[in-house]
Amino acid sequence: MFVRAYPLAAFAVSSRPFRALAPIAAGLLLAFGASAQDRVTPPTTYGDAMRWYEKAAEAGSPRAQFLLGLKYQHGVDRDPDPAKAAGWFRRAAEGGHGLAQYRLALALHQGRGVGRDIGEAASWYRRAAENGIAEAAFNLGYILDNGLAGVADAAGAAKWYRVAAEAGLGSARFNLAVLHAEGRGVERDPVEAWIWFTCAASAGRADAEDYLRRMDEAMDSGQRAAARDGAARRCSPPDGG
Repeated sequence: MFVRAYPLAAFAVSSRPFRALAPIAAGLLLAFGASAQDRVTPPTTYGDAMRWYEKAAEAGSPRAQFLLGLKYQHGVDRDPDPAKAAGWFRRAAEGGHGLAQYRLALALHQGRGVGRDIGEAASWYRRAAENGIAEAAFNLGYILDNGLAGVADAAGAAKWYRVAAEAGLGSARFNLAVLHAEGRGVERDPVEAWIWFTCAASAGRADAEDYLRRMDEAMDSGQRAAARDGAARRCSPPDGG
């Protein structure tokens, strides 16, 4: 029996990036049509920068909207406000911001600041994954793998796990290995399973080592040679785990 890796949470964010936003805020505001009066004095303090960010966000900057969402989510200089965070993430997500799409999907998945809706979360994970967010691809794969939004779709899960696995995500490599070992959504293939467990281990998944030992004992010499050759060619340095 194989135990899968669980969905990933959001990236950790500190307040430090918000401390040097004045030039960025000014640029965003100018780019999105501030009034002539607003353009006269660029912000020089953190408080002024935040006010300019809010103006830029209201003017339609997805980047400013996303950063305000982070500010409300993590309670930078105020108590966290998950509802406001989700609102800003939604506006940025609708503007095509990939990380905002991922954060909105997480909020919907976890019911944080917005009603829990796994189906809508899956939709936003898909859009974020299409924007190159590997964590979103993994979480979408997990939803499809376990049928959390309805009927399970192992083939769809394998597709999105592979996207995240090829981006170097250890948890995706692990779960893709499980599907190959079980023959769910893909052809049962101990060589492919061994390769992806090896890649998962190289990305920091220590629990993959036990499965590797068990599979190694069950494979013949030809399979072991093919698996080792495949892992040597395929396991690129991980971008995350």
